[in-house]
Amino acid sequence: MRRSTAASFNEMTNRVVWRETLKQGRQMLRHWLAAGADGVRSTGDDTQMLALNILLSAGFGRSYDFVSVAEDRAADKRIDAMDYREAIKVVIENAIVIIGVGPHRLPALGALSGKMAYVAKAYGMFQQYMVDMLDQGRKGDAASAKGNLLESLVSASRDDKLLSQQEVFGNMFVYTFGGHDTTAHSLAWTFVLLSIHPEVQEWMREEIREVLKGKDSDQWSYDDFARLKRTQAVQVRIQKRFQAGNAHADARGQFETIRLYNPVLGVLKGPVDRPVQLSVDDGKRSFSVGRDFSIVINTNAIHTSRRHWGEDALEWRPSRFVQTDEAGRESLMVPPKGVFQPWGDGNRACPGKKFAHVEHVATMAALFHGHAVEPVRERGETTSQMTDRVRGVINDITINLTLQMKHPERAPLVWSKCP
Repeated sequence: MRRSTAASFNEMTNRVVWRETLKQGRQMLRHWLAAGADGVRSTGDDTQMLALNILLSAGFGRSYDFVSVAEDRAADKRIDAMDYREAIKVVIENAIVIIGVGPHRLPALGALSGKMAYVAKAYGMFQQYMVDMLDQGRKGDAASAKGNLLESLVSASRDDKLLSQQEVFGNMFVYTFGGHDTTAHSLAWTFVLLSIHPEVQEWMREEIREVLKGKDSDQWSYDDFARLKRTQAVQVRIQKRFQAGNAHADARGQFETIRLYNPVLGVLKGPVDRPVQLSVDDGKRSFSVGRDFSIVINTNAIHTSRRHWGEDALEWRPSRFVQTDEAGRESLMVPPKGVFQPWGDGNRACPGKKFAHVEHVATMAALFHGHAVEPVRERGETTSQMTDRVRGVINDITINLTLQMKHPERAPLVWSKCP
């Protein structure tokens, strides 16, 4: 299954992600600026719409304009008016229900509940699109579809006979959920964190303007991605390759927000097919893991360990990833192997990690090149009190398959143009 999908995560796809993210970011910013001094309370919902549109474009070959949460809620929600984006959105929002109930039971439950009928219709549209692709092949320009995730899965099933129809459905469901929810929530956290760290905004903006040289955003090139080191420090670590004969491992993946607020609480390894010996505490202790046992790596514990990250391990400080040499040149710090694993590590690392990295960096460039964000100050509130209140929102966390802020709407944000 990995072989069937890995080919779609390539530089051609990354260029699509870059262009689409800049477009979506500009459209989202216009909605946020229009909110004025009252601030934006829909940050969490809007980042989900942005991430969904990017995924649909780069993964499914379908392009949509950004729609704010207010417009989306006002839209016609009749079953017969549902479009494909709405179907995917409903599938993602009701993933727990679909998994728990089972897709085959949705139609029967839909006869008893209006909401479940809507969910059943959405899942049916999602599945029918897969069937159409399998039966008819990719519609539209084949050249533009090359590298598309859906096309790769269809080809693996229809041409190479590697995947069954149900395996195609399963892969698309997992990639849709995994590629959307995690990115959307980490973006929401980043915006709220940046709102109480204006010094980080300015530090990042200085580099964005230097690299992009005042060009119109329509002219920004994907080739500039690797040069945005400070922006990547807020988001991701630049690529570093480890050579071993003809093999190499892509070590991209540093990301200060996801270090502290990783949406995926643990990475599952196993079950192992034979007993293994594991050592801990630098080899001072060891224990045996029996056959058929699974191991879950506690990523949040690793990412906040003072041993590896210093006494300020619990502080959000993106500059920790930027190193400056004697000549003043900046580079990105690469942590020791195993210390940072939000996308896993080694041969089984998430194949879509650079997809997410490009999406994050392009979003930051689109929004912070000429604009700034700050929290809405409540009546009589000092700067210190405002910061403490927003931090409370950031750290009020819940789990809905992934980790996320429980009430991001309680930290309304004001966006404004800066000099």
